[in-house]
Amino acid sequence: MSLQGITILLTRTAEANAELAAVFNRRGAKTRSLPTIEIVDPASWEGTDKAILDLARYDCVFFTSRNAVERLLHRIEQVQPEAIARLASCKIYAVGEHTEEAIEEAGLTVALTPEVHSAEALAESLGNESLAGRMFLFPKSDIAGDVVPSFLRSAGAAVDEIVVYRNVAPEGNKLDEIRNALANGDIHAVTFFSPSAVRRFVQMLGTKCIGATPVAVIGRTTGNAARSLGIEPTILPDRASAEAMAEAIERFFNPERQ
Repeated sequence: MSLQGITILLTRTAEANAELAAVFNRRGAKTRSLPTIEIVDPASWEGTDKAILDLARYDCVFFTSRNAVERLLHRIEQVQPEAIARLASCKIYAVGEHTEEAIEEAGLTVALTPEVHSAEALAESLGNESLAGRMFLFPKSDIAGDVVPSFLRSAGAAVDEIVVYRNVAPEGNKLDEIRNALANGDIHAVTFFSPSAVRRFVQMLGTKCIGATPVAVIGRTTGNAARSLGIEPTILPDRASAEAMAEAIERFFNPERQ
């Protein structure tokens, strides 16, 4: 199978889009980059710094994105580098392969990662664990959903939510160029790797420009966000990774070779 002749629209940060492009290019696809997200510091580090200085009170840490991992670790290095040892002693949960990779790259161990990239799936997978009385730290973005903390609290756990980064719309996008490419059929698939990317895309371009263009989402949470905004996902990979996304898109465009 191949993606020769197919052009994929990438909607993550500019840096992430560049990495994703290589994955699709290896399969013969061309890519267009529309950065919908820029990662910046939170409005205040006060809550995060307090948690870092008091990491000993937490039993578990729950990550739902690579950005959350990287931003918390970077802040720990700035505030109290020795706190990384305390973080390592916590039970760490992760959503998605990229999140798991970021944790392991830092020399930490992941206790549980679901095969499906969704907060709901991870919450469900914790159903057999005794969570009552546990203290969780939940590093997140400023627009993160409440599925995970709500589930943990309903199971009797205590949760401290800290904002370690903000998602903002980047400047300088060539919106008319992308809109015209979609309208003319020059873009054959649109990819979304997070709910925030879907929301930013709709804010920037609306939904009509997608038309009948196939939409690929990384998982159920992102798919639900797309549906809530009037975008019906067409392609869903069987696991949360760029390679799996590329494989799913390749299967979609080569049904006769499956």
